[in-house]
Amino acid sequence: MMKQDNTGTKGITKISKTKRKKEIKYISLKHKITDFCKENGYDNVIRSMLENFDQIDDLTNTQSVELFSLIRSLESALRSYERLQEYV
Repeated sequence: MMKQDNTGTKGITKISKTKRKKEIKYISLKHKITDFCKENGYDNVIRSMLENFDQIDDLTNTQSVELFSLIRSLESALRSYERLQEYV
């Protein structure tokens, strides 16, 4: 009888377990973040992010462009959130 080689299967199972653990950790963290945002206000969280990103120094040109794009998107998200709150 031939002995079956399960080394490939074990590797896939280990990767799957690691991936599942990361996903479970993310979901738990996501709920904590959502609760925090509801308690403190999404607008305050976004403002805090903007302030933190705006203070980053020593960037390459590419990083500066990416950071500027991120800040612009957060500012847009903040304006949209505030407009949506007018209807709630």
